[in-house]
Amino acid sequence: ADEGFPSVIFEQSAKIGGQWYTDGMRSGMWSSLRANTSSLMTCFSCLRHSNDVLIFPRGEQIAGYLERFCDEFGLRERLKLSTEVISVSRDPTSDGYEIAYTDGS
Repeated sequence: ADEGFPSVIFEQSAKIGGQWYTDGMRSGMWSSLRANTSSLMTCFSCLRHSNDVLIFPRGEQIAGYLERFCDEFGLRERLKLSTEVISVSRDPTSDGYEIAYTDGS
């Protein structure tokens, strides 16, 4: 909403984290997985990893970071969890898009 339009975050899993949510039905990750990029490269510039995160973070540390990011920036109210995006196409009647998705509620 900061840029003048409402935003929604679609997440197919029951929790935020995408692939990093290892319990997710479609995650290809495993619990002992480590990132192959440094913690400096696996964060957003507006929020760094906490000091206890390893140089090459474990998957659970990245998942925790994404949870913290959502909380820090008030994104939880914009989440649509357990929601699969089916298609995205330009709306011919406006400058927007039409998004077809399953209702995860």
